[in-house]
Amino acid sequence: SKATVSVLNCSLQTPPLQTMRCAFAALWAALLCAAAADDQYVVTFKDAASHRDFAPLEVGLAGGEVVVDLRRHHAVAARLSEEGVAALMNSERVASVELDHKRYLARDNVDPAEFEPGMPFGIEMVQAHLIPEAVNATKKICIIDSGLDMRHPDFAGNTKITGTSDPAGSGSWDRDPFSHGTHVAGTIAALRNGEGVVGVNPEGHLPIHIVRVFGSGVRKWTYSSNLIAAVDECVEAGSEIVSMSLTGESRSDIEERVFAELYADGAGVLMVAAAGNKGGEDYGYPASYDAVVSVSSIAKSEVHGHFSQKNDQVELCAPGVDVLSAVPVGHWRGEHGDYATFRGTSMATPHVSGVMALVWNNAPECSAGAIRDALATTAKDYGPPGRDVRFGFGLVQALDAFNALRRTCGPPFPPTPSPPTPVPPTPVPPTPAPPVVKSVECAGEALAAGGEVELCDVTEGTAVELEEVEVLVSFPQLFQWGALCFAAEVKVTVGDATWTATLANGKAKTFAVDASVPANVPIRVRVENTHHLCAAEVEARVVYVEDVSTPVPLTPSPPTPAPSTLVPTTSVPIPLLSVSPAPTPAPETPEPVTPVPPTPVPVVATPPPTPSPPAVEETVECAAQLVVSGGDVDACEVGGVVEVRQVEVYAEMPSLFDGGVFCHSVLVRVVVQGVVYTGRLRHKTRSVLDAAGVSDHGPASLVVANDNSFCDAKLAAKVTYVRL
Repeated sequence: SKATVSVLNCSLQTPPLQTMRCAFAALWAALLCAAAADDQYVVTFKDAASHRDFAPLEVGLAGGEVVVDLRRHHAVAARLSEEGVAALMNSERVASVELDHKRYLARDNVDPAEFEPGMPFGIEMVQAHLIPEAVNATKKICIIDSGLDMRHPDFAGNTKITGTSDPAGSGSWDRDPFSHGTHVAGTIAALRNGEGVVGVNPEGHLPIHIVRVFGSGVRKWTYSSNLIAAVDECVEAGSEIVSMSLTGESRSDIEERVFAELYADGAGVLMVAAAGNKGGEDYGYPASYDAVVSVSSIAKSEVHGHFSQKNDQVELCAPGVDVLSAVPVGHWRGEHGDYATFRGTSMATPHVSGVMALVWNNAPECSAGAIRDALATTAKDYGPPGRDVRFGFGLVQALDAFNALRRTCGPPFPPTPSPPTPVPPTPVPPTPAPPVVKSVECAGEALAAGGEVELCDVTEGTAVELEEVEVLVSFPQLFQWGALCFAAEVKVTVGDATWTATLANGKAKTFAVDASVPANVPIRVRVENTHHLCAAEVEARVVYVEDVSTPVPLTPSPPTPAPSTLVPTTSVPIPLLSVSPAPTPAPETPEPVTPVPPTPVPVVATPPPTPSPPAVEETVECAAQLVVSGGDVDACEVGGVVEVRQVEVYAEMPSLFDGGVFCHSVLVRVVVQGVVYTGRLRHKTRSVLDAAGVSDHGPASLVVANDNSFCDAKLAAKVTYVRL
């Protein structure tokens, strides 16, 4: 061989050091040649008999070695030279020979609030906390990954977990050398046990099967043949959902065919896979097969993960940036022990497969295709309307999908109670009117550092009972005077009651109130900012019960007349009057009358009044304009005599982080014919103002103002009006 010749040539050289270097280089070249010469291939036989009786013989005669037997698919994976591949392709028993493609793990600052009793942010984003886990869950999920550390407290003692080690010898399924599989399993089913984190299915009812395909050492990839064998293990273990947080660059014919057969046009197994982490538009496999749900990644801020691949096979998206979950015991020596945050489409995938299991076990009568359709049609849409290459159909939503299934194949909604049979009323004293519960939204106010502000100046004409006060604090700038402004301690005062609480940026706090306010006495909420460096904006909402009961007088009964007292009187006789008969009148002789014909009077018909044509509503689109912080623009003007009916405003933040401030919303002020409306609009949302009655029946003008202190905003408007 060439390597042998190189070694012989080296032996003729001097001095000895050069001989050693040359020999080492030749040996390394020989190893590379050997590695290249014997790649791994998938050999598919034409029928079951050819595979059963001749597979080892055919591969052996071709100078190869069988490493994985895919008996369900009449195929084997084998290490072969190029000559061996050519020999097998000429065999009358062999249908195809293709390269055994590699599949890789798709993995690319911990918030203490995400630990129990809280939950990782992704669980709330996918609505998993809004659906109870089915106690008698039958739809088993299979996780194909690097194993699961069963010593971890979030899995220890869970008898619903079983496993299989990779036939190629990757190691025991209940150990995880790479932390990847344990992290994925934690997102799906970490137990609610008072410590650590919780998963999408946290009650321990979900049956789970683990198949380990990634081995020990530095090799973080496996072959597509091992993946096919792993999926077969999942199915044999009774799994109906397969979660694969892995990807590869190359398409495999046999892999695509196997997955299509398992999905069976929506009648079989649901399979989910990571879209990939290269950030480009390339397809990743197996995610890009039609039978597999491809999952991309988004962040907590609902923006697309920059690393997440984008193509027309992406079907759903889920949280995949800084996802907190479990890792093997003792693998991580950080502040939070056996928990860590990872990022990647690998982290997004278990959110989707976990929701599949949660929803399907609550609607087990539905087919795999019905579950897949429900998740797609109810997903929270991002980006362009409908499906797009970054987000697919959108963020998976567990509760919305379950409610959609209840209208078709899932359990029905609880029946609406029938109205009670009317009973004749029994006369009773009148009951006072029930109290009326009211909720008043108080306009936002600027709250200076160390300052205070009063909100909700509400006065009722009757006595009220305060129920609760909700306060929301947000910081226009997260860094002020060298301080990190992510939370502030505030003092809230209502009447004689005072509360002190720490409010995080954008998080509302509700205070229970038990106080009475007399009639015609204003209800005021005073908020004091005890932080001496951070200025904020504060909003509030007051809930109270208005006592509208007033005494209702009983309907008076008619008075009963008192008995009469008879006074005896002297009886006086009344004489009868004599009546003479009236004389009979003589009959009169009628005189003849000549009839005179009436003179006809012409009738002039009065035409009915012509009805006025109904007013036709018209709209005008006001072009989007960039409005700097604190500025305003003349959005548009409608000429002629008009009456404004409605104004719709749309806001979009050109930059979500501007001047050190997180610009997720804008305080908008709209002026229509001199009437002012204020409100807060989040990024890419719109608000409709009922502007009826504000027009003075002249030309309509619209001014849109940005009342934020730091964030620029792009504002557009649409005016609906009628011409008079």
